[in-house]
Amino acid sequence: MGLREFAFRRMRYELFSWAESTVAAPGIGADRLAPLAFATASYGRFVRGDLDHAMALAEQSRALERQLRLPPCGLSARTMANVAYYRGGADRAAYFAEQMLDTARRGGDEARLVHALYMTSVGLASGARIEDSRRLADEAVRIAERTQNRRRWRPPCMPTPSRSPTPTRTTR
Repeated sequence: MGLREFAFRRMRYELFSWAESTVAAPGIGADRLAPLAFATASYGRFVRGDLDHAMALAEQSRALERQLRLPPCGLSARTMANVAYYRGGADRAAYFAEQMLDTARRGGDEARLVHALYMTSVGLASGARIEDSRRLADEAVRIAERTQNRRRWRPPCMPTPSRSPTPTRTTR
């Protein structure tokens, strides 16, 4: 593993640790960012292979979104889709991936939408839904080419900043 990959993974694991500390804080369930913290901790558990705990945290995130009447941020659905794919449940995984995709479509951020289209496409292909997969992959490519693959996005469950930064374009 190269230094860049090591640093990237190390930073993500630190973020996951912060999320886990946050969800353990007393009274966290009343905070409007709680669902995002639970979803982040959930994804961290998934990438470390703790699938049962990942699903439990993702379910808590979704329950808090409903309780707090917040739009879904999509990360819990992403985690649930990944866990289901990993466990061989292509149909169940597609269900969660399509929820993630729906959230991305409503969120208005095209970089996030490209990722959700790509991930859902790969998952549908693994479940032998080839035409649906191809349609989503083609859409992802069209959007990525048009936007030059912008990378900045804000989950819909995050508060809107008072001053929104201008998205940057990256070329590769």
